[in-house]
Amino acid sequence: MQQPHRIRTSPLDAPGSLDGERNKALPFTQTRSLDDILGEMDRLVREDSASERRIRERERQRRSRALVTRAALLWDQAVQYNDPRNCFWEAVRTPALGQAVRDLLRQEQIPADPGPWSEPEADPQESIDAVLKSVELPESFLAVAEAMQSKVSNAARVAEAVRRDPALARLLLGVVNSPFYGVDTGVDSLQRAVAFAGFGEVSAAALALAAFRVLGQGLSTQWLSGYWRRSVLCGVLARMLAQRAGLVGQWYFASGLLHDVGGLAALSAAPGAYQAMVQAVRAGRMPLPEAEHRYLGISSTALGAQFLQGSWLPEVLPDAVIRMVEQRRSFEAGPECRILYVAEALTGALTMAWPGFMAMPPLEDRIGYLRGPAGVDLSSVLVSAGEQAFALAEGISI
Repeated sequence: MQQPHRIRTSPLDAPGSLDGERNKALPFTQTRSLDDILGEMDRLVREDSASERRIRERERQRRSRALVTRAALLWDQAVQYNDPRNCFWEAVRTPALGQAVRDLLRQEQIPADPGPWSEPEADPQESIDAVLKSVELPESFLAVAEAMQSKVSNAARVAEAVRRDPALARLLLGVVNSPFYGVDTGVDSLQRAVAFAGFGEVSAAALALAAFRVLGQGLSTQWLSGYWRRSVLCGVLARMLAQRAGLVGQWYFASGLLHDVGGLAALSAAPGAYQAMVQAVRAGRMPLPEAEHRYLGISSTALGAQFLQGSWLPEVLPDAVIRMVEQRRSFEAGPECRILYVAEALTGALTMAWPGFMAMPPLEDRIGYLRGPAGVDLSSVLVSAGEQAFALAEGISI
């Protein structure tokens, strides 16, 4: 490294020049030369700072390009079983990429947990059956179910049962006060929230929390939290899509909340087989429906319906929710099932940078029902749904 030149322009550089009297007697010209030196040093410092800023800016741009590139690769992976040129996916691409970049940036600060992986189970179906047979729903859910099934059941009694579970109470109030629910005035009491939501919605929310608590016991906090947020997002999307497409009816949020309880059960019971399935789908070796049967021996839709119809479950959940969960990937089913399927695909697009993501299953072109009389702006739906869902899921203790 080249050494800086030593400049001697004043007696201060000479030995003994720190004598006070001599300093006072310095001519102005010599003092001026010292000011020049100090000014030059200041200029060099400023140049160094500017150089550092330029370096930081170049590094920021490099990291930004790297994040965008990674997000684009995730998108290609996500839609590998679909035609990305389809106008449906074209409308989804920009908000999905934006969310992926934000998620990747967050993961740089908090690295994603690799997951509770192990070797594939010898008989994943047997492991899944064993887990389903051993399910014991928590007292908080059973109290809500009992209150709803009582002969003197009413909103006040159910609200009192809900109050025992702070997470359920927070979720219910959040849902009722969300923009997609359409309540004009704020609801601040659980009794009013129960009355607005109805027993079916309350039972679905209570069951979803119970399922996550029971089935997620062996999962890391990051994985369980991600699965929960994904489920809330699917519920919000299902309800918003139904509303904007002009479809009437209930249970869209409830069915979205429970849409992948079968996948959660499979992950809990057979994590090794689930990992192998994820890797096969992400690598493009086979689409999700084929991979489910290959590695799990059962589809997540059938497994979800099996869980929701289990003998341990009080009859508080509407049959419509079970049917939508079980038949959501069948385009021969009713429009409410197809809405849930599309909501599931959009949820995948918005969470493609999260742990455990695989790829969107093939989505048929028959999605005209989404457009409704005036059409559905998918970009605005995704942005709004993401904001509302993450606000709902925030602070919910599973």
